[in-house]
Amino acid sequence: MLNEPDGTRDEPQSNTAVVVQRPTAPADKLRSTLRDAVDQVFDVEWEDNDTPAPVTATYTGRLRIDSAAAYEQLDNAFKEVDHLPIFAPAGERHLIRAVRG
Repeated sequence: MLNEPDGTRDEPQSNTAVVVQRPTAPADKLRSTLRDAVDQVFDVEWEDNDTPAPVTATYTGRLRIDSAAAYEQLDNAFKEVDHLPIFAPAGERHLIRAVRG
């Protein structure tokens, strides 16, 4: 006989979900840092993190501020994590690539 409840007793039921958080990997922290900087100057419509090295991430969207000012701000922020921002047009949108180095 299995040790199963027979349904005749009121056994407490837990509706509380258990959330298990995995440790943040260094790559996740790097991508988060890059995205936070990009969000300051850019409305991101699409983010691609599956890019070949040395590109860490590519962001597609629209600049919120002048491109020269955006580049200067991102260049300063990206330097802290050994990256360079590369800007490129993408039709009516823009691309920002975060490149290691």
